[in-house]
Amino acid sequence: MHPDSTVCPCENICSEHLCICVFGDKLIIRFVLKTWRKTEQFLLPEVKPLNAKGSYDIYPTFKLDNYKITSGFESLAGLIIKHEIVILEGYIGVFYDHFREKLEESLKNLGKKTSWKSTTDFLKHPDEISILVSPFTGGDDPVFGNRTTLNLEDFFNLNALKKIAPDIDADINILIGPGASLTGWNGLIVYLDIPKNEIQFRARAGNITNLGSPSPSDPKEMYKRFYFVDWRSEERRVGKECRSRWSP
Repeated sequence: MHPDSTVCPCENICSEHLCICVFGDKLIIRFVLKTWRKTEQFLLPEVKPLNAKGSYDIYPTFKLDNYKITSGFESLAGLIIKHEIVILEGYIGVFYDHFREKLEESLKNLGKKTSWKSTTDFLKHPDEISILVSPFTGGDDPVFGNRTTLNLEDFFNLNALKKIAPDIDADINILIGPGASLTGWNGLIVYLDIPKNEIQFRARAGNITNLGSPSPSDPKEMYKRFYFVDWRSEERRVGKECRSRWSP
C-alpha cells in the first residue's frame, strides 16, 4: 500500500484524494478527505464571535491598531517579494509541504521565480538520531524521561547544511524547515509557530513525525519524545536566535 493511501469502507485501496470502487457494473467514485488532526477541540475562529453580555469569554483578546495582523498566503507573499533571501524556520509539526505549496502558488501569481531548499534533506540518518535521543526518552517507561541536552544542530549534517548556496538565477531563494537559520543565510526570517496541543492533535492523526523520524509512531511515544527532546532542542535554538538577532 502506498504510504498516502487508506482503505475505504468498500475495502478498496484509495489515494489521499480519490477512491474508485467497482460494484458489479457500477463505478463509484468517492473523494477521500485527509484527516489533518484528531481532536474534538475546535480550531480557533478567525473572527471572534460576539459574546452575550455577562457570559464567559473563551476567546479573551487584546485590541491592536488596525492593519497590524494579516492573514492568508497572498499577504505573506506580498511581504516576501521584497526580499531575495527568505528563511522559513519553525517547529516540527508544521505542515511544511502544504505551506510551501500554497506560498509557491501565491508567489507564482506575482510573477516570481523561486528556488526552495528544505532542511529535512540534511537531517542525520534516522538510526543515528535514534541513538542520539535514546538517553532522554526513558526507555519503556510510559511517562518519564530526561530533558535533553541536545541542541538542534545535533540532528543535522551541519557541514552540508551550511554549504547550501542560494540559486543566483532565482528571484527569491527560500529555505524552509526546522533549523533553517542554521545555514547562516542573511535574509528575512519568518517563524512558523504552532501551539503544542495542535502538534499533539496532528500526531494523533498520524500526519507528523518526531524530528528526524521516518514515520509516525504511537502518539503517546511521540508526545514523550516531543516533550523531552524535540521541543527542548527547538526552543533552545529559537531563544539563541532571538538573542543574537534582536537583543539590544
